[in-house]
Amino acid sequence: VSEGAALVAEGKYEEAIARYQQLEKLDRSQKMHKKIVEAKREQAASNLLSEARTLLQEGKQGVAIKKLNSIPDNTRAAREAQHILKDIRE
Repeated sequence: VSEGAALVAEGKYEEAIARYQQLEKLDRSQKMHKKIVEAKREQAASNLLSEARTLLQEGKQGVAIKKLNSIPDNTRAAREAQHILKDIRE
């Protein structure tokens, strides 16, 4: 589980999911499903953050702000999104 969490922190979502899938072999399928959902949520948030950054580079600030605001609060990408939103407001 900790290896999977470290992979998520590094942005290696597919590798983390593969690691979590190994939990099923240990008869821990409920935890496996929970961790896979978390990894996919982090991946989606990271993708939104990346899209927002691209939009900002293209000068599409309004659309970028909507993307940044759509990132779930309890994800790693949310912290970065909040920093970017703060910088835009200043």
